[in-house]
Amino acid sequence: MKVAYRTVFFHPDPSLDWKVPVAVLVRGGDAVQIGVAQHLPDPGCLGGSKRMALLRVGLSELGANRAPMFDRLPDSLGPHFSAGEPHLLGMSIENPLKWAVDNTLPLRSTETRTTGSHGEQRSTLGYRFFEQRRVTKYVRKQFSPRKALPDDSRFQRLHSVSHYVRGASRLLLLEPLVPERKETERELDKIVNLFWSYRGSLMPLLEEKGIGAELVVYMLQGGDEAARTVLHAGASEAAHRVVDIALPGEAASFAEEIEVVGHSGRDQGELILA
Repeated sequence: MKVAYRTVFFHPDPSLDWKVPVAVLVRGGDAVQIGVAQHLPDPGCLGGSKRMALLRVGLSELGANRAPMFDRLPDSLGPHFSAGEPHLLGMSIENPLKWAVDNTLPLRSTETRTTGSHGEQRSTLGYRFFEQRRVTKYVRKQFSPRKALPDDSRFQRLHSVSHYVRGASRLLLLEPLVPERKETERELDKIVNLFWSYRGSLMPLLEEKGIGAELVVYMLQGGDEAARTVLHAGASEAAHRVVDIALPGEAASFAEEIEVVGHSGRDQGELILA
């Protein structure tokens, strides 16, 4: 079986001859796999947070494609992404995708520092963002379906969401994600599973009651860009939205949204749906 690969490039400014290798497509038979660079440029290298956001969105869309094509990239990626010429790999390579990522894309620096937050609870770290932005009076801890629906046995086994903001007609259900922790992948799996369980049971009920509920993951600072992109794509599988706190514009808009929604529901007590 012949195995081939193509490098995927990001063009920060399509009008210039400037491209950055960010991913690789590997085809073996009828299967196509996607690998993302271990090291991605930061917003400063790309020329701003807007270009960084374009890169993240594009890689997330590429990774979320259940049937990726080798011969062409999705049209939705637009002019900011392109694919290089196909190259054949030797038959003796045991793991073609790993080889392609390690040998054709930028690798993660061995000097990358980790955050010093490994021993703290994820919810505690997440709440600090609200403290820094001074919106804690709008953010409540632990949305519990058991308390919101005490008489409905269907929801008694649903786990709580770390934080929530209640508005007059909106409900933001919030889960923080902390990069660069040993348990980050396990925590991401828990969030994805939790949000899918809400989507399949609680969300339809909230909609029936006229409550516009949204499942939001907010990703804290830390970690390199490659790891953050992978986490962003993983969280997007179940969350309605992923907010990147490392991008100043997203952080400010998120805090403003919390204030607006929370202020609209300031006179309401605990959310009881019975």
